[in-house]
Amino acid sequence: MEEKLEKEDMIGRLIHEEGLMSPSPGFTDRVMMRIEESRQHAGSGYKPLISRTMWTIIVVVAIILLLVCYFGEASGNPGQSAYFVSIRSVTDFLTGIHIPIHVNSGTLILATLIMASTGILLYLDFLLNKRYHGIFK
Repeated sequence: MEEKLEKEDMIGRLIHEEGLMSPSPGFTDRVMMRIEESRQHAGSGYKPLISRTMWTIIVVVAIILLLVCYFGEASGNPGQSAYFVSIRSVTDFLTGIHIPIHVNSGTLILATLIMASTGILLYLDFLLNKRYHGIFK
């Protein structure tokens, strides 16, 4: 306790001896001018990480893959998807692996709810940021 008081007294004496420093004339004006310049160089607004064109390409490729997997027929087995025939060796290998993991169904449901809630909140943040970007500057 005494050490703390001694340190505070020493700091108080140093401040009293040296005095408080003040910024140079025009400091605030220069800082504000730099802030305005950085705002002008920052761009015109929100720019998404993945463009709309790229999202369109991703969705189209995903739909094509799903259609090929669902409607593509294996040449030797009519009515069976060619995709599933081509990965049969992989699925056979994976079914042979047994890793004993005990997951409580309540834990799995909770994890699913947390992930879904996080996704919904991120999507809402994206929508609100895009819509009200100019208002909260």
